[in-house]
Amino acid sequence: MNCIIAGTGKMALNIGLFYMKEGVNVLWISRSRDRIQEFKKKTSRKAGQIFAARAEYLSMDEPDCALKIKSFNPDLIIESTAEDLYQKQRTAEILTAIAGKDVPYLSNSSSFFPSDIHLECTGFHFFYPVELTGMVEIIFHDASKNTARTFLPEHARSVNLTPVLQEANSAFSINRLLLPLQAEAFRLLADGGSSERVNEISAHKLCNFGQIYLMESIGINTLFKAVTNYIKKFKLPADDYKILVDGLSGLAGTNAGACQNPIQRHFKTASAECDIQDKTEEAFFPLFVNNCVNFINQKYFTMHTVDAVCKNIFFADLKFSEVLAGEDLGMMIRVLSRMYEKTGLTYFNPEPVRNFAKM
Repeated sequence: MNCIIAGTGKMALNIGLFYMKEGVNVLWISRSRDRIQEFKKKTSRKAGQIFAARAEYLSMDEPDCALKIKSFNPDLIIESTAEDLYQKQRTAEILTAIAGKDVPYLSNSSSFFPSDIHLECTGFHFFYPVELTGMVEIIFHDASKNTARTFLPEHARSVNLTPVLQEANSAFSINRLLLPLQAEAFRLLADGGSSERVNEISAHKLCNFGQIYLMESIGINTLFKAVTNYIKKFKLPADDYKILVDGLSGLAGTNAGACQNPIQRHFKTASAECDIQDKTEEAFFPLFVNNCVNFINQKYFTMHTVDAVCKNIFFADLKFSEVLAGEDLGMMIRVLSRMYEKTGLTYFNPEPVRNFAKM
């Protein structure tokens, strides 16, 4: 099998090396000749140590680019460029015109609907590092062909990826599970909490990483674009996420956002007036459970999928289904109700867990 990967960033490299280890030949493509040469210098040693497949590199500004793409005979194309809609659209136009409509065109975008990129595009959203998470969100839309709906889940399984199948209304559900937790983290930071303490209390047994660590791992600029796109596309209550958008926008596109650990640097120390409650009293765990139950009720996920997501992506200590069977749901309802009354933020509304407890 032959796979073209458009992009030279961290995810493009990670996806390509993963595919090579699965025996898939990879052609990395960039729009810049200088960038692809620099990328080749950095990656050729790693790629050269994988004997199951071969690696090739190509710049789209080479005069014989189209001929080289056709001679590579790709079975699929995965775009993993920066979160810029125009760049993604332009890349899709060029590559689909060269490769033809019979070659599946996939986008690793974490926030743009595939139909906004190109009608021939299907979302194929990976989670870093791919070799550990082993999951991919496959996002279909109204124009998705039946052949793509059949082939792509089979393809994912053939390279040892667990596919999570989604439609437009459930797109990017795994990332969206964390939005209320990220907003709550920034609310506590804005109240004067230290990044270290907020990171500590935002980790729990269904997500072994604190939210500050997770947000910085994703990247401030990428996360800012994703959050603003989610609010717009899914018509989320803007007031609920204003603190998150404001916090990210204050760092995005600045030197602070580009440096390592930008949130930790900006919110290093707590104010004297800040009184963050003990970890066991914080709302992050009930909030996450409430959001998962809500997404299951909306049929974005099955219970089995949430178990897999928590295990493979968030490295949970136990299954989500075990939490619902063994935890005090009454405690969760009380915490969420108290936070709902205190803040007025709708994502604290305890109705999903309350309704589940009645079942």
